[in-house]
Amino acid sequence: MNKLRKKTDAAPRPFGACDRGASSDRYVELRLKMDKKNCTTEKFSIENVTLKTSVSNLYSRINRLKQFSRANNGENQRVPERKK
Repeated sequence: MNKLRKKTDAAPRPFGACDRGASSDRYVELRLKMDKKNCTTEKFSIENVTLKTSVSNLYSRINRLKQFSRANNGENQRVPERKK
């Protein structure tokens, strides 16, 4: 009889037949994982906005430097050659 009881206890339970404690623990575990993922997503969103702002500022600085270098470019075009 003990062997029969062990086999019955080891048999998998049908879906939905688990006790409330296990499902509640699973819910809490999933909720914590979801909260952690949401926190990570929010952190990445904030970082993304910061990086986009930084890239925009860098583009502005590059454009200003290009304009400055063009304005101060001392190229002389069509300089007459010396006659020998």
